[in-house]
Amino acid sequence: MMQSVKFTGLNELQKYVVTLQATQQQMLLEVAGETLISLTQERFALGKDPYGVAWKQSRRARDQGGQTLRDNGVLRNSFTWEMNGKDSLIYGTNIKYAKIHQFGGEITPKRKFLKFSSGGKTVFAKKVVMPKRAMLPDERGDPPAYDLELKESLETALNAMLQKAGA
Repeated sequence: MMQSVKFTGLNELQKYVVTLQATQQQMLLEVAGETLISLTQERFALGKDPYGVAWKQSRRARDQGGQTLRDNGVLRNSFTWEMNGKDSLIYGTNIKYAKIHQFGGEITPKRKFLKFSSGGKTVFAKKVVMPKRAMLPDERGDPPAYDLELKESLETALNAMLQKAGA
């Protein structure tokens, strides 16, 4: 009979991962990193935050008939992960303007006015208030859909390791 593993939650999975060899841990972290990228790209495709709440449509998307946060794909494609020591990873983006979209906030000019184009017209403003359009989980914690997707991805990887070890 083929060995397999199944976990009821991420805490149980995390305890199991601690017992694995370093190379196996790294492989599972790679699976987690790639799963996080996939989940984030799915957020962009759906135009929703990790909790399923639709992003407020941007003026550019409304004026051009496009999608919010998907003008040229730079932000969407900028998310990456890297190992952080032997047992964790860092996930995110280095795009400067990602923060204002993730958390929302107010943009004020360094001089007298902000200048930008909207609907083919030049606009001057004293400030712009950006709504929160979270691309990553926030202070609310991990969404259940993320937990489920990560758990399933890691179970699949662990079962593949067990099959390879048993072969």
